[in-house]
Amino acid sequence: AECESIKASAEADLAKALPALDEAVKSLSKLKKDQIVEIKALKKPPAGVKLVLKAVCIMFEIKPGKTTDPDSGQKVDDWWGASQKLLNDLGPDKLKARLVDFDKDSIKEATVKVIDPICDDKETFSPEVIAKVSVA
Repeated sequence: AECESIKASAEADLAKALPALDEAVKSLSKLKKDQIVEIKALKKPPAGVKLVLKAVCIMFEIKPGKTTDPDSGQKVDDWWGASQKLLNDLGPDKLKARLVDFDKDSIKEATVKVIDPICDDKETFSPEVIAKVSVA
């Protein structure tokens, strides 16, 4: 009975995730090199751009750097720095290829636990919201 419950829960999660995955794959096919270059050139990117690239770093298992928060003076994760390094290291063509070829079936459970809250926040992380700040 417990196995059936776990199976049902996993199938429900998968049914919820597949439409989002299909949408993401469609969006990737439309992504142009100059759009990636534009993002790379941003000095102060919009929050939505930072959030998407944070998610990419998490999925690629890239660790954030550390920076000092100007408001609190505390050390905080620097996902934008990690994103910039990713963009610089791969370049637009390789980044797009890596996104398209990403092995969606081998995502670690620990990665899912970190990325789920980001993906579930539809007010900040949805194609419609992100499209308002960047076409890439």
